[in-house]
Amino acid sequence: MIKLFTMLSTLALFLSGCAVDHYKEIEATYGTSKVASSPNRSAVIFMEPVFVGKRFDEVTCDNMVGAVWNPEDAKKIGYTANIAEGMAKILPLLAFEATLPYNIGTGRVASGQSLASLDRIKVDGRILVPLGSYISRHVEHATSNLLHPSSVCYDSACVERHRQSHPTDVVAIVRFTKFRVAEEKANRLTLIAEGTAIVTAPSGGKREVPLKYEVIERSVTSGGGFSSDIVQTMAKMTNELSLSIAEQVVASVK
Repeated sequence: MIKLFTMLSTLALFLSGCAVDHYKEIEATYGTSKVASSPNRSAVIFMEPVFVGKRFDEVTCDNMVGAVWNPEDAKKIGYTANIAEGMAKILPLLAFEATLPYNIGTGRVASGQSLASLDRIKVDGRILVPLGSYISRHVEHATSNLLHPSSVCYDSACVERHRQSHPTDVVAIVRFTKFRVAEEKANRLTLIAEGTAIVTAPSGGKREVPLKYEVIERSVTSGGGFSSDIVQTMAKMTNELSLSIAEQVVASVK
């Protein structure tokens, strides 16, 4: 139980602090699209604001508030661990385990029942994922590579300028109705983006195409247990979601 006592001592030191930030600048990784290029198909993609008058690519989502407009937070991904609050809940339980006989305590650790198993410790905190930034970058990349010539707009004035110069282009309004970031189980991240592409043909005909992608309770420690590993894994999941949404958007206008 020496390791457990060491953990207790170490964790107790954190109670004098309050929160620790672990963030990195966003970086979209595009990979290979499954959607074929359409060199003769042009369109204008309007990323409709989630909040009136605010750019879609400045929308973030966290596990505490949900979707919010925050241009500064839209530049980063990661989490803030509220050590004091979280450890206040965990330390009494760890203290109890420290009093158990050696053979019982060792058995609990070996079987994964002990709180000394880090995968079972869920530290309270904020998990920030700038879904608007990631999805926008992927849509811009997919559009520039798969639809020619095309534009991605973030306000109605941009859409009108494009329509005046390209009156025969398809218009797609991308409207999101659900963003979700959650950690319902320790170290398991859930990301959800859901919405609709409202596609208008040059003839005036309209159709609605559902957009959706989910990452459900995926381990954030699969790439390593250090904070930098966790944030990198979060970014990988967000890129996966954003790539799929971008492919669905492009496919909706083809």
